[in-house]
Amino acid sequence: TVYAIGGDIQQVGTKIFLCTPDNVDVTGSISIDSDDDTSMKRW
Repeated sequence: TVYAIGGDIQQVGTKIFLCTPDNVDVTGSISIDSDDDTSMKRW
């Protein structure tokens, strides 16, 4: 249905996809440093 509304699907991680409508642009990069646990939030 994302393509039906002219949107986009981007893979941002392992088994993680970001679905956005046509009027939303997403830029940047995601990086996780495995040595730095302060950036990880515990659920």
